[in-house]
Amino acid sequence: MKELYSMLSKRVSIRKSRIDNPFKTDDYDNIKTIIDSRMKEIKKLYDYNFKYELVDIKETNSKIGEFAICIYSEKFSDNLYLINIGYIFEQLELYLESIDIGVCWLGIPRPKKKDIDGLPHAIMLGLTKINSDMLRKDEN
Repeated sequence: MKELYSMLSKRVSIRKSRIDNPFKTDDYDNIKTIIDSRMKEIKKLYDYNFKYELVDIKETNSKIGEFAICIYSEKFSDNLYLINIGYIFEQLELYLESIDIGVCWLGIPRPKKKDIDGLPHAIMLGLTKINSDMLRKDEN
């Protein structure tokens, strides 16, 4: 994860899709492969059960992004599952933005699927294609 440290000062929450350069149809499979591969390397804080699914934004009620990563998690009264999800998916966000995929955390919008394998929806991320010039300039 050290290679992503510089992204901490560059990242930006991307709320608008690039109409001039949207994802292509075959980008879905490429992004899914990237996410699945990266998730194998990501560290968790706690051993809570969670699942995620990459979907077209039309499978949600959000208007932010072109795709969404819908996150479902086992819930506990101590809310550590939310900290765990934030920790895991922030690592993914930094990586995605380093390869020109913008990310926006979406707490209010909901996917059409209310749960996966009995795990309720927790939060989702909206994804859109960006250019690196849309990120903050590195302060180093």
